Parts: sequence; structure tokens; C-alpha cells
Amino acid sequence: MTKLTKATYVKISLVILLCLVLCGGIFSCSVGCSRAFQQFNKHFMTEFDAAQFENMGSANINADDIKNIELQWLAGAVDVVLDESNSNEIVLSETSSSRMPERQKMRWRVHNNTLQVAYGWEQSWLVGCSATSHKNLTLTIPKTLGEHLDSFTLQAASGTYNLGSIGCDSLKIDLASGNVNSEKLRANKLQINVASGDANIRGVFSQLVDLDIASGGINLTCLQECPSNANLQIASGNVDMTLPTDSSFLATVDKMSGSFTCNFPTNNTQQNDNVYKVGSGKSNFNVFIASGRVTFNQA
Repeated sequence: MTKLTKATYVKISLVILLCLVLCGGIFSCSVGCSRAFQQFNKHFMTEFDAAQFENMGSANINADDIKNIELQWLAGAVDVVLDESNSNEIVLSETSSSRMPERQKMRWRVHNNTLQVAYGWEQSWLVGCSATSHKNLTLTIPKTLGEHLDSFTLQAASGTYNLGSIGCDSLKIDLASGNVNSEKLRANKLQINVASGDANIRGVFSQLVDLDIASGGINLTCLQECPSNANLQIASGNVDMTLPTDSSFLATVDKMSGSFTCNFPTNNTQQNDNVYKVGSGKSNFNVFIASGRVTFNQA
């Protein structure tokens, strides 16, 4: 039987730690939240050495050599917008309801054809405890670039993230808490890791959908075509995956507890109640549920 990965166990442990901290069960808010988010970042997020980033605050950046975007944000909100004008600049616009000292302003750099954006040099670990630490980012990308990126990576501790209509080869979302939304994504490979939070995503994902959930929920709608491969690993949480009506896939499901529902007509030829064959079984899906619910729906 498939087993949970070490990374998923880490996410589960840290979700429990964060819940205890935020409820006042371990530390005071000022100390506990700080330590909890530091530990979460250590295990869950790729650390940016933001103090070494040479640029700070809102900016207009020439998009000529940019192929990838990596964004790490801790709290507040991020809106990704595609600019349909003839502009060739990426615009970073940072706002906050209160005055920010320099050490808390957004940091960014362009490195190896990658635009890297970090929440700040002194990454305010009191996110989740104090509304004053929240700030917002509007990331405006020229449409000609935003629809043809090599990769887009979002690492989010908390907050609300609207990804617009990005198009790329590889799209990766790491969500500690909060929610991610998008109506018109396009990626050959989609990877979503959720520790505790929600994602509501619609788009075209042709090659791979890879979902790893410790707790939370994902509502994923695959438009136009069924992904060639999908891997779903659910420790605790819910996944609703909507696929085109003419999808053809073979889903192998392992469950410790929880439930799996396939709302497609199946034509199983094997005497195996954990294998669901839809159509000719062209695509290959692997599903593991420790606890929670997974549902495959027809569009």
C-alpha cells in the first residue's frame, strides 16, 4: 500500500503546532507565532536570502530576460494581473495600511532569468497574530510573458492569492494557510502542496497534476483535456476534481480511511474494487487517502 511521504508527515506535525500556538496552548502570541512560522518556513518553504537581494519595494522591471517567477509571501494578499497593453515591464506594487520600515519592505532580484520576490528582509513572523503585519502585492506581467513562462512558483504562509490567467510549463503552489484562486490557469505540470488552506483553481493541465494535502481543501477543474498523469496524496482534507466528460483514465486508489467517489461510468474488467477504469484508461491516476474525501466529477 502507498504510504504518506516524510514531507506530508512534517506538514501534519507543523499544522498541529501552529494550531496549538494560535490557540495559546504553547507560547504567548508574540513568541509562539514567531517560532511556529520560523519552523514552518524551515521545513515547508524554500528559504530566500532576502537580506542579500539588492532591490527593495515597488518597482518596474524590464521583462526581456525573465523566464521564471518565484514569489514568497507571508500574509495579506497577492493579485497577479496580465497586462494586455504593449508594455514590456513587470510591475511590482506593494501596499500596506501602515507605514513600513525599510527592513519590512518587499525585496526582489533577477537571477538566472528568474524574478525572485520575497515578502521582506525581516520576514515578520507574527503573521496570523497581528493584522498590522499584513501587506498586499499586485504583480503585473506583460501578457506575452505571463502566458508563456517556463515556471511560476508561489510559496505562501497565509493570505489570499489570485493568480489570474498565468500560462507556463511548470506551476508550483506551496500553501501553509490561506487560499489560492484562479479561473484561467494553463500549465503542462501542476503541483500543489497544502498544509492547511484552500485552493480553488480552474485551468488546462495537460501532462501532470500532483496534489499533496495535509489538511484543507482543493477544488480543481481541469478544462478542455484530462491530464496524462495525476498523483493525489491526502493526509486529511477534501479534493473535488472535475474532469471533462470525455475523459479516459485508470485510477488506482489506496485508502486507510475516508472516501473516494468517481462520478464517471466505469467499465472495470479487473476484480479489484480499488481500480476505476473510465473509457479506455488512457491517463494514469494514483490516489492515496489516509483520511478525508476525494471526488472525481464530470464537467
